Formats: sequence, C-alpha cells, structure tokens
Amino acid sequence: QIPTTLANCSSLHGLGLFSNELSGSLTDALNALLPPSTGNNNNNDIIEIVLLAFNNFTGTIPTSSLLRLPSLQKINIGHNSLSGTIPTELGLLTNLVEVDMYDNGLSGTLATEIGRLTRMELWNTGINRLSGTLPTELGNLRQMHSLDLSNNGFRGSPTDALAILVPTLTLVALQNNPWTEVNSLCGIFPTIQGLNANSCEEPNRFPCSCCQFCCNTPPFVQLQCSAV
Repeated sequence: QIPTTLANCSSLHGLGLFSNELSGSLTDALNALLPPSTGNNNNNDIIEIVLLAFNNFTGTIPTSSLLRLPSLQKINIGHNSLSGTIPTELGLLTNLVEVDMYDNGLSGTLATEIGRLTRMELWNTGINRLSGTLPTELGNLRQMHSLDLSNNGFRGSPTDALAILVPTLTLVALQNNPWTEVNSLCGIFPTIQGLNANSCEEPNRFPCSCCQFCCNTPPFVQLQCSAV
C-alpha cells in the first residue's frame, strides 16, 4: 500500500507508481496523498499528476478524494480492478487534460458533466462495462485528440456526439460496442489518422469504409486496412 507519510511531502506535484504490485482500495491510495483538512495550504492544492496504472487497486473511484485535488491535470488508474461508476463530480476538476481508466470494471453511463472538461486532450475508458448512449456534451471537448471508448456496451450511433470534435481528433477507438451503425463516421472523419470503430466478431461487426483497422476474411482478424 501507499504510505500515508506521502501526505507530508508539501512540495509534491506528481506521483508515478505505475507497474507495481500495490494493492488496497483506490480511496486509501488517494487519501495517502492528502493531509487532514486543517484550513491551511496543503500539498493537495499543487498535485497535478497521479499515475497508478498497472497495479491491484480495488473499490470505487472516491469522489471526496478527487475533489481535494483541484489542480489535477493527469490521472491514470488504468489496468486495476476498479468497480462502480465514473463519478459525475469528475466534471468539477476542470484542469484535467488526461484521464485514463482503461481496463477496469467500471459501469454506468458517461455523464453529461464530462462536457465541463474543456481542456481534455486524452480520454481512455476502454475495456470496461460502460453503457448507454454517448452524451452530446462530448462535443464541448474541443482540445481532444485521443478518445478510446472501445470494448464497452455503448449503444446508438456515435456520430452525433463526435462530429464536432473532428478538427482535433487524431485517434478514435470505438470498436466492440453494440452500436446501431458506425459507417456514418466516415462522413465526418475522412482523414483521421487512426479510426477503429468496427469489431471483427458478431454481433458488433459493421461496415466502416474509412476505418484504419479492418477485418479480413474469416476468422476476421483485425489488420491494417492496407493489408486486407
């Protein structure tokens, strides 16, 4: 576990403990950075980066702990064993630039509050259990260049929510979701560098004429389209 004495590091701007064998709840891990509230200036006011990916943290994403990190810009808690929902209060951390929660067990929907994170450049919640339709508020994230929503349970069409992000998006991963269709993305992403919206397995295999990753003949292995 992360020692609570880290809270005494009054000049701590960032913490990187990825690719270890740390365990315990994510709540305890984040609270280890946070001194007791005393009304004085605490180190949590200057912490900008928290990287805890590739560990064995469990539990939910603690709202109260996150809200005590108002300067947070980058958080990577991917490749753990987290559960529960993505708290709507995440939208209050308007300094966030990168959020990576890849490969956990998160569920629920993407809340409309995501639209408040207008500085966001990278959002990765691939390989979770998220569902519902994409909120149109995603269109507020005009700085976004990398978006991964793959391997979840999103439905509907992603086009309406993503159309306004075309000028900045360079990487989009939407594959392995039960969309109604994905080919309409090709009308808005004609030159995107990396678009993967298809799945090589039924029932989530759809036509996608502009995807950079395609499916060849059975067994439908994903390849660069130029190799198909």
